[in-house]
Amino acid sequence: MKFGKKKLAVAFGAILGVGMAGQASADVYGLSYLNVDDLLVSVNAIGGGAGRYTFSSNQDAILNGAPDPAAGNAACNGNVTTATTNCSIASPTLSGTVQNAPPAGAGVRGEGDYTVFGQVGNYSNAEAQVVEAVLTGDAKTHVESISESNLADNGGQTAQSNTNVLSTPR
Repeated sequence: MKFGKKKLAVAFGAILGVGMAGQASADVYGLSYLNVDDLLVSVNAIGGGAGRYTFSSNQDAILNGAPDPAAGNAACNGNVTTATTNCSIASPTLSGTVQNAPPAGAGVRGEGDYTVFGQVGNYSNAEAQVVEAVLTGDAKTHVESISESNLADNGGQTAQSNTNVLSTPR
């Protein structure tokens, strides 16, 4: 078989291009943020409306199979009509422990910290709070939560984080 100079140059260029191609890399990033502020809640106890309530929150974070060992859940309840509650009146009204999946080398979140970290290494974290609540005597309701995970191309394999804030009338 005869190769012309042009065909040989094209073949050599293609082989050289394949040999020089490096490994592709990219971060895998996920963010969920919710801030409900200045929510007005009206309770009509005379008409049979909600008088008793339960607040609960849960946050979890796992990185490469290792979860944050601290419990991220919290709950409290009370009765609007008798003004009894076991929720904290001072802000925040309800907050579980912030979750930072180990090893916490990047993106370490503190209690009440809702900073968006973005693509900075391998991390997974979550935080959720009922900051204020009408049912516990505050003028308005304020709930805030964030779940954020990032896997960089330097060894991250799996990451997951989630938050849940629930208000249940009883």
